[in-house]
Amino acid sequence: MESKLYKRVKENLPNCTINKLENRGFLGIPDLLIGFSGLKFVLIELKVVEKGKKIRFSPHQIAFQLKHKDLPCFTLVEWKPKDLLLLYHANQIEELLAKGCETEPVVSYPMKKIMWNMLRLKLITV
Repeated sequence: MESKLYKRVKENLPNCTINKLENRGFLGIPDLLIGFSGLKFVLIELKVVEKGKKIRFSPHQIAFQLKHKDLPCFTLVEWKPKDLLLLYHANQIEELLAKGCETEPVVSYPMKKIMWNMLRLKLITV
């Protein structure tokens, strides 16, 4: 599920270097490390919600988000029932656990009309 979202991000997010993190030794680390010019890095956890509104996080992912809520750490969610792409900051993790995809996102786009340049701008300015 998340592999398709990763592919879409990798193919469309402009002017950046994307590294998929495959780390079994440090549980909870987000899926992507994205570098932008100007020495700016962000971490992104990818999630796909197939039905309902609940976003499933492991206890390790929750702990990572809580520990890094003051850093550029995000969750990017494909919410299939509403056909939306939602971006959340790590400082929203507790609300995400309570309200799921109904939490007000940093930014939201219809899946068919994602404004990749604007998403990039949000990632580097939040």
